[in-house]
Amino acid sequence: MRYQLLFLVSWLVMPLAGYAQFSYQPVFPELTGETLANEVRSAFRPDVVIPYTTARDTLFLKIDAVNRNLSCIYTGLTLYIPEGQDPTQAVFLNGAADGINTEHTYPQGFGLADTKAESDMHNLFPSRVKTNNDRANRPFGESPDPSTTRWYLLNTELTSIPGSMIDKYSELGSAGQFEPREEVKGDIARAMMYVYTIYRDQVVAADANYFPLQKDLLCQWHNQDPVDEKEWNRTLKIASYQSGKANPFVLDCSLANRMYCQNSSAAMSCRLLSTTESQEAHLYFNASSQSLELPEGTVALWVYDTMGKLIYHENNGNACAEKKWQAVLYPGLLIARAVSAKGQWSSLQFVPLR
Repeated sequence: MRYQLLFLVSWLVMPLAGYAQFSYQPVFPELTGETLANEVRSAFRPDVVIPYTTARDTLFLKIDAVNRNLSCIYTGLTLYIPEGQDPTQAVFLNGAADGINTEHTYPQGFGLADTKAESDMHNLFPSRVKTNNDRANRPFGESPDPSTTRWYLLNTELTSIPGSMIDKYSELGSAGQFEPREEVKGDIARAMMYVYTIYRDQVVAADANYFPLQKDLLCQWHNQDPVDEKEWNRTLKIASYQSGKANPFVLDCSLANRMYCQNSSAAMSCRLLSTTESQEAHLYFNASSQSLELPEGTVALWVYDTMGKLIYHENNGNACAEKKWQAVLYPGLLIARAVSAKGQWSSLQFVPLR
């Protein structure tokens, strides 16, 4: 399987050292502050999102479920989606406390309802019904253990401090704040930053203070809980349904610090997890035919410029068809990423010939 691309090529080697992020795609690396926010908004706001009802079904079955098992973002409660049933209705359990419904991390009532933003899947997560209802529109925050009024894990709720696995619990604080379990705090922070950046005008019109009052804590969570493989793959899956636009705060771990956390004690340089790309899936440049050969079973291809702007995307669901792609239309260094049906990633950087 080949894309006929005319380019000079060198392998993209990720700087895979340090404490944090699973993978990395630079997003406007020379910019900061509001200039950066404006460019990100222009480059990453999806032109198309699928309708809300379809978005929830898609999120549950095709994005978040693992072998049809769907887990709550806050408690880890897991329900099975039976074959042949509507995913959203199947796990809702008619609204029972231990059913699963759809959480908007940036609350739906703060400027998202009845707009395209309402169904943007970068802000949607499956959640246990009762826990979602208790969180409601409450801001995120740290809850001191002695002041926590309710603890959530799986399908249980406690009103006293747990005797073990305390970091696995989400918490409802006496001051009205909601604290997610430790392992998803970074995911929550990056979803919140995404909505505030991409849909800034409408969320500010609804409540200008909601995000700024949480900003420093979200910066802390972003740096404490870096992007892992699951979150990385999730945002790219969602992108395939939303004009190829991923959550840029997941792609580039430095983005939050350059846009929102410059004056925060949490700000730090981001680094990558010590890992390697799959040895079973590689993009390959055939010099004799001047073509890019994709791994067997490739289902999607993304091409970005060095500013992080998506300039080409194809997602055929089964396997990418052979075609010519006019790389020569785009000046400078480009970065390609491909994914196979098995979830194997490969990356390549190249400069189109003139």
